[in-house]
Amino acid sequence: MAKNSKSILVTIAVELPHDNELLNYNSKLNKAVLEVIGDGEFACSVNVGSNLTSEHPINKGENYDAI
Repeated sequence: MAKNSKSILVTIAVELPHDNELLNYNSKLNKAVLEVIGDGEFACSVNVGSNLTSEHPINKGENYDAI
């Protein structure tokens, strides 16, 4: 992606009950998160701009660099 191109940063917060299995096994955590957001009905915050930063890890879409 070009240095000054704009991007969209979407933050989704998911609250789950405490479970050591979720904390210890990423695949179980991913499954639990997808159960919450899987139907596409969820709240999120959206930021648009250049050189966006986040205090959270960022997962880029498959074709992000091709856009």
